[in-house]
Amino acid sequence: MTDIVTGGAGFLGFHLAHRLSREGRDVVIVDNFIRGDHDYRLTELLTRDNVSLIEGDLCEMSFVDTLPKADRVFHFAAYNGTQNFYDNPIGVIRHSTIPALNLVERYVLREPISFFAYTGSSESYAGAIKHGLTTVPTPETTPLVIDDITNPRWSYAAGKMHGEITVALACGRREIPWQVWRVHNCFGPRMGAKHVIPDFTERASRDVFELYGYQDTRTFLFVDDAIDIVTRLTATEAAHNQIINVGGINEMTMHELGEKIMRVMGKFGEIVCHSSPSGSISRRRPDVTRLLNILPDFQYRDFDESLQISVKSILSDIELGIYGTK
Repeated sequence: MTDIVTGGAGFLGFHLAHRLSREGRDVVIVDNFIRGDHDYRLTELLTRDNVSLIEGDLCEMSFVDTLPKADRVFHFAAYNGTQNFYDNPIGVIRHSTIPALNLVERYVLREPISFFAYTGSSESYAGAIKHGLTTVPTPETTPLVIDDITNPRWSYAAGKMHGEITVALACGRREIPWQVWRVHNCFGPRMGAKHVIPDFTERASRDVFELYGYQDTRTFLFVDDAIDIVTRLTATEAAHNQIINVGGINEMTMHELGEKIMRVMGKFGEIVCHSSPSGSISRRRPDVTRLLNILPDFQYRDFDESLQISVKSILSDIELGIYGTK
């Protein structure tokens, strides 16, 4: 039974590939390493007999056609990271739209598989929050809104909207079970550099305590919780053909988060606070009612303990000289 995990050298894809291989599935990781890292963790994972890696660009249909037959596809590959939205919005759009089209063409329309999962994003409804078109906590039924097409921040949201529509409509027509997982602010070991927790941790390691959007609030989800959730959702028929918020319940301001990180690091000092980048949403919290109705016995891990694991992993990578910029 073969599972294809796109973006498997990245953050969530890597952790899911790790879990699926432990469950005895044959896992094919597909990545172009724009965001993924071929670090010691991936090297170790690839020593398993049931895990393999194929490197290539999912934007090229000729490459997608060379991939093996599969039973399930878990599409995580995307060009994310807030700084990338601003620095390379065209690249973000390209790598968030074309791969979904190509994978659907191959594994839904031509060679129908048994299950297709797509990783959406809370960025897709950020505009609805800004304009008061939805509530916070935000349910899966909220309108998806692009606030300003001239603001490069919306490149990622637009690409993710496109992917959700592509997967839902194509799989629906072929009667292939699908799920869209809107993952909210997931964190943990190997999450890359361009997110608030590793970004602030790296600066704080140099005694630079600067924080952007300090009054904004977010709700964080530890990666082990996220992988527990999505593997259980995959195996739950009642969760098929649905969009599901995959998020936590621990809303906090970025300033509170910064203070927590500093306590883990044993650092002392005043945080220098900056305003949010243009287009940033001041409050984001998912409504996880649908998720917890499907998985009523799910228990979240303790946030402070999870943050400690994550910060220590980031500091270890810095010390080993493998903390990247992706």
